[in-house]
Amino acid sequence: MFSSPGLNHPNPRSLIPAVPSHARMDEAKRLQAVRRYDILDTPPDGAYDRITALAARLFGVPIAIVSIVDTDRIWFKSHHGLDATETGRDLGLCASAILQNGPYVIEDAANDARALSNPLVAGGLGLRFYAAVPLTTTDGFNLGTLCVIDKKPRILGELEIENLRDLASLVMDQLELRLSAIRTVAELNNAKASAVNASLAKTDFVSTLCHELRSPLNSILGYAQLLELEMQPLQSSQLAGILEILKAGRHQSKLIDQILDLAVIESGKLSMVREVLPLFEVLSECLSMIKPAAQVKGVHLGLPHNDVHSFVYADRTRLKQILINLLSNAIKYNREGGTVTVECNRSSQGRIRVSVKDTGIGLPPEKLAQLFQAYNRLGQESGSEKGTGIGLTVTRKLVEMMEGNIGVESTVGVGSVFWIELISGGAPPIAEI
Repeated sequence: MFSSPGLNHPNPRSLIPAVPSHARMDEAKRLQAVRRYDILDTPPDGAYDRITALAARLFGVPIAIVSIVDTDRIWFKSHHGLDATETGRDLGLCASAILQNGPYVIEDAANDARALSNPLVAGGLGLRFYAAVPLTTTDGFNLGTLCVIDKKPRILGELEIENLRDLASLVMDQLELRLSAIRTVAELNNAKASAVNASLAKTDFVSTLCHELRSPLNSILGYAQLLELEMQPLQSSQLAGILEILKAGRHQSKLIDQILDLAVIESGKLSMVREVLPLFEVLSECLSMIKPAAQVKGVHLGLPHNDVHSFVYADRTRLKQILINLLSNAIKYNREGGTVTVECNRSSQGRIRVSVKDTGIGLPPEKLAQLFQAYNRLGQESGSEKGTGIGLTVTRKLVEMMEGNIGVESTVGVGSVFWIELISGGAPPIAEI
């Protein structure tokens, strides 16, 4: 490898090739182009190194360089046969080469007025031959050169000059690919930022809207409850109307709660406090809460045996929300006189699986993939039960926040089994939320 003490020490002085007056205004734009490609001081790249190695073999020279001409230095993106990574702009012939619109060839520097005063020719390096083709952008700016160098004179034919042009074009192809990648990443980052801002705006809007809806809804429910309790005796039609108001109001209140939950989860602001919980105790609390709804529909609830060894690592409030939603759906979409069975098992991965099995109408395979999507109203077309279309979406997100899994199997005419898998209380927590 060739080396020269002066190559790594930029020292711009009067030896910098004079820029013609008509090109001085373009030099600022050329430097802007160099900055746009963002190539200066980047790590070595095999793509460029293969091109310089090929150039050295093809021309039979010891040195081949991909150079970028900066304000006061010439930086080498690839430097086959040379230890240095840059040189002062005053020392490099590349600074002269970029002023040309085509090949710049010095066959014998010792007899060429363009190079006689250059320290690399008169000094220790003893440069004699230099040939370069500018690296020209699509808008006409020369960023630097692909050059081949030797310590003995050489003569290039037309075919060799064309080969050098082609290799320079390969270098520009690499630079254009880099520029395209830079633009793509910038566009993706802008799109991501816009999406995040839009999502935050949506979350704020939904939260504000839900809070605005809750106040009049609470008033409606409050007055309906007063009518139910205080206006006695009521005609059956009046009582039915009041009960319908209460039913609709409670449904809307539940919808608002779920929309708010979904908005908070999607904004990343939902916090959890996970701890080791006795699963049977939590299940018993949930079944007690859901029992009145099951009695109204005549659905029998089956509770698993008390397994004192079943502990899960979860947030108590959110786990109860998950289980109540699954149990509510199992009752709501069950047949009258049907059964809801809860089972607990240890999975092959050492997790605890809780399954909620119903004897409802079941769902066809093409609909199972849509169940956990927001605003997909489970079973609406097959019955009169109203769903919010959000409960299963919130349930899935809550399970995933506790590093668990959720799934469903269903057979039309037989029923469905919804299951969740959570970290066993005996296993060390993966992460604290």
